[in-house]
Amino acid sequence: MPLFDLEGSSTSQNRKTSVTRVSKSASTLPVALLSANENRVGATIFNRSSSILYLDFAEQLSPEDFAVEVPPGGYFETPFSPVTGMWGRWRSSNGKALIRDFVEV
Repeated sequence: MPLFDLEGSSTSQNRKTSVTRVSKSASTLPVALLSANENRVGATIFNRSSSILYLDFAEQLSPEDFAVEVPPGGYFETPFSPVTGMWGRWRSSNGKALIRDFVEV
């Protein structure tokens, strides 16, 4: 079974989504970037900072224990539809994250 269907499926073609735009200030402490949402179909995060952004699906994250590292000026797109929350923490607190949360309506 292919991982991606170029023709699309009838389910995905009929799905309606909305997007929420959020900006979160950088912090060296964990920041909730996305709240849990079982209707989420995807999310993007742009690191508008000169500092590394560490991402995880739990609040207990550190520069030594994280799921994704987003470099300064980097972009992350969820490869699946996480229904859990997502947390972020920067190496130093300058800049912000620009977040787009896509949910099924």
